Amino acid sequence: MRRICYIHGFNSGPESAKAQLVKNYFQGKTEVMLPRLALAPELAIAQLLALCGRDGNELVLIGSSLGGFYALYLAEYYQCPAVLVNPLINPKKYQQGMVGTHINPYNSKKIIVTEKAVIQSFDYICPEVKESKRYLVLLTKDDEVLDYRDALALFASESCYVSVAGGHAFTDFADWLPKIEQHLQLWD
Repeated sequence: MRRICYIHGFNSGPESAKAQLVKNYFQGKTEVMLPRLALAPELAIAQLLALCGRDGNELVLIGSSLGGFYALYLAEYYQCPAVLVNPLINPKKYQQGMVGTHINPYNSKKIIVTEKAVIQSFDYICPEVKESKRYLVLLTKDDEVLDYRDALALFASESCYVSVAGGHAFTDFADWLPKIEQHLQLWD
């Protein structure tokens, strides 16, 4: 199986519940990378490109929320498969929610995000989906942070699974791990 890079969302980290579920589920099956990303999107993308290397042939991506946006960008860059969990599709639509002071729930670090920094950071990162069959997109209708219909509009319906409940955290993520593994094995 290809290497997996799990990409966390805004103000999250490799200690998140989904990251740990991915790590534990795939442990012993393949290498799982759980990077702690820089806050600035351009730095996070550079960090991910350096971590993943030059060749995407042996890579699969799993990204949640803002991490789903990064995973989409990288999957198009590398032409590799990806699983997107309640992905952020249009950062500019949600940038106001990123502005302000935040406390990371995993390491208690305080971060301050300015409007100027967020707007400038997302100006150049605009992924387009060229081959939707490479994607497995997991969405919840009751996502309290992002509108799941943004992802539905971007991806072919056969790539998307929409749950009625689970919120932005996608609380039944563990139940989807076998389906995620099945999708990723299609590309071996």
